[in-house]
Amino acid sequence: MHRLLTGHQWRTAGVFLVWGMATLCMAAPINPDTHGKNVSPAERIRKELDQTITIEFADQPLHLALNQLREQTKINFVLDRQTLAQMNIDPDQSPIQSKFKDVKVRSVLRSIVGTYNLGYAIIGDTVFVSSDDMAMLKQMQQARQHRPGQDGSSPPP
Repeated sequence: MHRLLTGHQWRTAGVFLVWGMATLCMAAPINPDTHGKNVSPAERIRKELDQTITIEFADQPLHLALNQLREQTKINFVLDRQTLAQMNIDPDQSPIQSKFKDVKVRSVLRSIVGTYNLGYAIIGDTVFVSSDDMAMLKQMQQARQHRPGQDGSSPPP
């Protein structure tokens, strides 16, 4: 003979089913790329900009401050000297005097480029430092170049 479950037993079974599914969902990785297997260079740079550092710039020219930041973080910074020249900014004569303790790299970068009303954009595996307008233009150009199917190719699977 088959025995049917009562309402209370169905509720109990439902609770265990929901609990079991929730446990499985929490145990499963949200993103299979969390171990860096298929992470784009730009995503890697964004993650590296979120690391915290302690660094001091003692009256250094802008280009040397960026070099020091590059040495400490291993992030490639590229200074747009042509645009800076048009803005009458000489990166060899533009001193940076700052001290940071346990601060995100992103905040340090904003602070030192903000001193001269500059901005930055993540272009591939590089952080491009220029005027805000030029940084935005470079990002838009990159987005247009990497749009799937624009060059006649099909989007990746």
